[in-house]
Amino acid sequence: MKASEWNEWYEIGYPVLVKKDDGSVVQTKTRSEAWELGHGQAVIKLEGISGGYSLDRVQAMETHK
Repeated sequence: MKASEWNEWYEIGYPVLVKKDDGSVVQTKTRSEAWELGHGQAVIKLEGISGGYSLDRVQAMETHK
């Protein structure tokens, strides 16, 4: 999903599940809008996790707005 698409559907603070580097899945919330890196990968900041995480590893938990 592109960053612009994510931002249209989901607002900051939205509950998500994220697959971390170690394979574990945790529940958290978004803490930024998504953006695209120079090479085009969409990332987002999440509560309790440092840095940007790929949207490929983030799943929204509820129905979009």
